[in-house]
Amino acid sequence: MKILPSAAILTVFLACATTGASAQTVALRGGGGEGHGLMIRSGGACYLLTPRHVVGEAPAASARSAAPVATGRAFVERPFWEGMDLAIGVLRGALEARCELGLQALAGETRLEAGGAGELVSLRPSGEVERRPMRVSDSGYLTLEAEFTRPEDEVFEGISGSFLFIGARPAGMAIEALGQRSARFIRVEEIHAAAARWIGRRGAVFTQSVAPEEAAGLEARAPELEARPERAAPALSAAFAVANALKDGPQAYVFAPQGPNRMAFRLEGEGARSLTRAAIMTDPEGGHALPRAILVEVSSREDGGGAPRFFASGNMGPDGVFDQKRSPVLARWVFVTISSAWTEGPVRIDRIRFE
Repeated sequence: MKILPSAAILTVFLACATTGASAQTVALRGGGGEGHGLMIRSGGACYLLTPRHVVGEAPAASARSAAPVATGRAFVERPFWEGMDLAIGVLRGALEARCELGLQALAGETRLEAGGAGELVSLRPSGEVERRPMRVSDSGYLTLEAEFTRPEDEVFEGISGSFLFIGARPAGMAIEALGQRSARFIRVEEIHAAAARWIGRRGAVFTQSVAPEEAAGLEARAPELEARPERAAPALSAAFAVANALKDGPQAYVFAPQGPNRMAFRLEGEGARSLTRAAIMTDPEGGHALPRAILVEVSSREDGGGAPRFFASGNMGPDGVFDQKRSPVLARWVFVTISSAWTEGPVRIDRIRFE
């Protein structure tokens, strides 16, 4: 059976060790209960791998390491097929500095035969790393099974998400208890294949994004170009007008998706302005769908006519941040097209900023 104690808040504790693959082990408290996971790095971004049932339906996670404390926030997705007990989260904030294990460390086949020895790595409540020796009892194509070898070791609360290590290499992630002394694991090869495909399709967005806490401080880093909206999909109501997104405040722009929403913004001032950055932010816990595919184009013509020029494109990350910066281009108009969303329902944009 799965270890599923109830809990409402996801908190991450990083192992005290700072070197080696096992140092990337984290302890979790998610929407589905207590568990563990593994931090991996790819393309400049840090990700969390953990069983789907541990995080439950929680959309986000607050994150905290062991002393010295580093805090952050994890945004969790369940993009894998039904039946694969795997979720992936994007880790943001100071915790990213502790994330060192490359995704490629999970690649390649691990030779596992019945009787092979390994160690289950987990964290105590104090943050100390605990290693429990195990013996592989069955090795299949997608999963493996292992049992504890010391008489005093038994399946414990939060075993889900703990990784079995063969030497220094992760071999599998615990997903299910099999009695009091053994557990079933997803083989690391399957985890790598699924995570690499997902990161390969979406990871570039994360590497160009900024942390949510940094996004709130964009005003301190560069002057904002004033803009006024000239065209956008109708808002759900006057309270959700597109103009809300161009200023700080509690009100957002919310619209019902009825085909691509191509918004047109005219930059204020005399003549064309130098544009270097376009940032679009949405609160992932705001109660509406996050934009997904985003295209930003510009025009330096007075009327905004003619063929627009490409500025940036990509997917908004699950943390609700799309932030693209490039060499300066001259623009009188900026066109932002939202062509899809991450979920069904009205789409929300809290802030649009041009620099």
